[in-house]
Amino acid sequence: MSRTPLGSSAPRLLPRLLGQSERRLEVRREVRRVARLEVRREVRRVARLEVRREVRREVRRVARLEVRREVRREVRREVVSEQMACNPMS
Repeated sequence: MSRTPLGSSAPRLLPRLLGQSERRLEVRREVRRVARLEVRREVRRVARLEVRREVRREVRRVARLEVRREVRREVRREVVSEQMACNPMS
């Protein structure tokens, strides 16, 4: 409320001014509540995206490991078959 003196109209204006400040408080509260909800929603959305990104990264990593393992297995198979060809059991 303003600091300026209201004079003789003060008794009539006071309830209206109080009502306005209460409405302002309610509006401010509602704005804050909605802002908090929006922030929470955004945080959840970003968290979900992060999880998806992390899962994708992990899937790629595991796939690369599988490919490496398969390549090693194949190389071993070739080496063994070459050794068998070079040194036939008599």
